[in-house]
Amino acid sequence: MGARSDLGDAHVLADMVRTDAHQLRLAAGDRDLAEAIKVMTRAHRRNRDEKAATIQAALHQLANRNRLNHPVQQQQAAA
Repeated sequence: MGARSDLGDAHVLADMVRTDAHQLRLAAGDRDLAEAIKVMTRAHRRNRDEKAATIQAALHQLANRNRLNHPVQQQQAAA
């Protein structure tokens, strides 16, 4: 018997919702909880994306400063 996997379970559930949503019924009493989870997920995703953008901007700024401060290395790398 194989080991259980959260990733495998998530894949099965996602596939079921994608292909059989018309046959599934809503769970009673979970709408408010589901809506709260959606709001939290969106906030988490937005926060993650903002942090990633900040890190990316800082890395670009660092790379530009490195090119200005070490032009010889850039010329050697291009050759």
